[in-house]
Amino acid sequence: MNARQRIAFLALAAVVLVGGVLLARSAGDDDPKANVPPDTTPSAATAPREPERQAPPPPRVELIRMRDRAPVGEPRTLTFDSGATVRLRFRSDVAEEVHIHGYDKYVDVPAGGTATATFEADAEGIFEIESHGSGELLAKLQVEP
Repeated sequence: MNARQRIAFLALAAVVLVGGVLLARSAGDDDPKANVPPDTTPSAATAPREPERQAPPPPRVELIRMRDRAPVGEPRTLTFDSGATVRLRFRSDVAEEVHIHGYDKYVDVPAGGTATATFEADAEGIFEIESHGSGELLAKLQVEP
């Protein structure tokens, strides 16, 4: 073998070697899992959960029950923050007018029925809620700053 043949043989061997390396490298492209970075998306089991949105609580409504124009049970003190919405529901076995002092609210309660008073607590202090027919103290409304 002369020098020219040796150079041609070495050049052919180099081409075959480079071609084999390129072919081996491109064979990995057919594998769908090759050269794909690992999935870093949290799964449903490990993903942080968003806090569940809960419905707001129902508005506070205080029930004052009357029997024969007197409170059922001992008169309670109902405490509200200044600026809050006061919701009072009255239930009576006889027709009665209820007076909320300090707010000059009058509520007509039908016999065997209910009536509601709703207003903003914009006056601070302790105010009597009374039955007008009997003068009985039904409850105290306390509005705090």
